[in-house]
Amino acid sequence: MATNRLDEKIADGRFAIDIRLFLAAVTLAMGASFVAGVALGESSPWTPSRIFTASHPTVLQDHDHQYKAEQPDTMSSDTTEEHLPAGQHLLVDMEGVDGDFLNSEAQLSQAMVDTVKEAGLTMLSYHCHSLTPTGVSCIGVLLESHISFHTWPEDGVITLDLFTCGSNPLLPVVAVIERLFGIGEAVHSQWSHELRGFRPKSGTKHYLDDNSDLSLWVLSPLEVYSKEQIYGNMTQHQRVDIWDIREV
Repeated sequence: MATNRLDEKIADGRFAIDIRLFLAAVTLAMGASFVAGVALGESSPWTPSRIFTASHPTVLQDHDHQYKAEQPDTMSSDTTEEHLPAGQHLLVDMEGVDGDFLNSEAQLSQAMVDTVKEAGLTMLSYHCHSLTPTGVSCIGVLLESHISFHTWPEDGVITLDLFTCGSNPLLPVVAVIERLFGIGEAVHSQWSHELRGFRPKSGTKHYLDDNSDLSLWVLSPLEVYSKEQIYGNMTQHQRVDIWDIREV
């Protein structure tokens, strides 16, 4: 008898409104759960990392040993230049540098930022570590490539390298590095300049090509006590460079 009454109620539609209300309630509950999950996900420390392009430079978050690089409102004019799979690599070793300076993250990072700025390059981000018991290591990511250095305060030594795939010449940056990092009364530096990567087979060779006399005898050797450019100019027919070199 009870079964027959239930069939009659379903047949005449008296339970239809209850089923519709049930489905509506389930739908609303699922929607609320989805919204809550999205809200919690945005605040979760496990959210995926965002992907950035070079046209929107990023900076490191401000934690213990990370420093934000000052970012320009717009990228430098170098963004319009072609960045080939080739570049210039500058290696600079310095000794006799003030130990306190070589152990200061703040002073060293500022010198790195100023070097990049004066070289006409674009700093994207950089990161420094204080080492134990002394010393600092830094790496800066450039739009054009990178800059890095390591210090030994107790020995007064810093080794620095700067690599770029842009067209700005790096030879003039040697004097900038010596001025900004050569803090001390009896600082001595030695440096090397190399062409890196692969250049087009056709076309005019770079005047600092690895096979040139200037590259082989002057720029490439690192362990040369002193080398200084006295004169450099492009005449109507050829380029003239005069260097003063002391090997010991």
